[in-house]
Amino acid sequence: MERGVDAAITGNQVARRGFALTVLSAHVLLVAALGGYYAKLKLPIGLYPTEVVVIACAIFGLSSIADLRLDRMSRLVVAFVAIGTAWVVIGGLGGMQGAGAKAFSFFVYSIFYFVIRAQARSEEARRFILNLFAIAAFGGVALGLWEIEFGEGFPTSTGSLRWLSGEFSIYCLFAAMVAAVPAILRRKLDARSGVVLGAAVAELILAQHRSAFVAFGVALGATAGLLAGSAQALRGVFKVLALAVAGVLAFTVLWGSGYIDETMRRISETTDFSDGTVAWRLLSWYEVGSGVLDAPWGHGFAHWDFTFNYSDPLLGSHNAFLDLTYRIGVEGVLVLLAMPVSLIVRARRLVQRDGVQRHIQLVTACACLLSFVVFASFNMALEAPYMSIMFWVALGVGAGALEEASP
Repeated sequence: MERGVDAAITGNQVARRGFALTVLSAHVLLVAALGGYYAKLKLPIGLYPTEVVVIACAIFGLSSIADLRLDRMSRLVVAFVAIGTAWVVIGGLGGMQGAGAKAFSFFVYSIFYFVIRAQARSEEARRFILNLFAIAAFGGVALGLWEIEFGEGFPTSTGSLRWLSGEFSIYCLFAAMVAAVPAILRRKLDARSGVVLGAAVAELILAQHRSAFVAFGVALGATAGLLAGSAQALRGVFKVLALAVAGVLAFTVLWGSGYIDETMRRISETTDFSDGTVAWRLLSWYEVGSGVLDAPWGHGFAHWDFTFNYSDPLLGSHNAFLDLTYRIGVEGVLVLLAMPVSLIVRARRLVQRDGVQRHIQLVTACACLLSFVVFASFNMALEAPYMSIMFWVALGVGAGALEEASP
């Protein structure tokens, strides 16, 4: 009788965890396919979709969190959240139109890591979660092409138009890694991966985000050199880049060369300090950086007053790690950065021990995190739920793969 009761309880817990993962996966798919068009919808109950999913994960995924063994990565996450929470207790969140609350939301979304982490110990679950980005890439492309036909675009500092807003750069980067990394490591690009990579490249062009192009190249190169560590893997990178060029040519044939020319011009002006966006970033980085030097231990979430954001208190310096350092101090950001660094270091050890073919999903998760870290160094990627949640998703997938692979 007792065994039957225990089995029923266990079955109920499994069902609740599965429901939490399903809700979270559906949310990730919709965010990655539609971006802020979906994530910024205010529901009739007065909440936004991400807030509803957080509540659902807290209710139905609570057993996952309670039963989760606190390994090294999970301890880092707990320590990071504790640091952020301590600053809220000390100084509150302040006013500033909710700038502090917006920044602290990144800490709250760490619950997504625990839900994903509990389920991602199986290869099937990891494949399912990573494939969400591959599927979503087609939604992003469809939205961008719809904007070309009927929208007004997003003006840039170079005079061109972007047809997808900046957050889509994160989604297409993840989709590109999901398609490209296995192809590089297996040295074979099948038709499915080629189509997904083509969609990701098209989405990258439609978003026309210069830092995303940088993140794309850095993440692919670092993954091949750091994790795969072979000349064959680097040759695989060149093959993928060749396919990306082919995708650009196909885009040119279908939609003309004008937009490609604008994109190439924007890329060429990435280091042009006279460009308004580049100059503004450097000045805002200087201002926030000076504040960090004044109090490297942090200022909390209630203080966020600068010249560059006088007209918009919610505006950040477009360097997510610098802004976070100002708020929670150098020690807090070091804990945050220790998460992807720890994952990559341990993944490299496993790859050297077992060979890369046994750890493709782990390496893919590392590549996603690398692209996120590079992108966040030039953008407000930790303050917005439609971008920041992707960090926790990729980290959860990588931590789950790491646990399964570790002895």
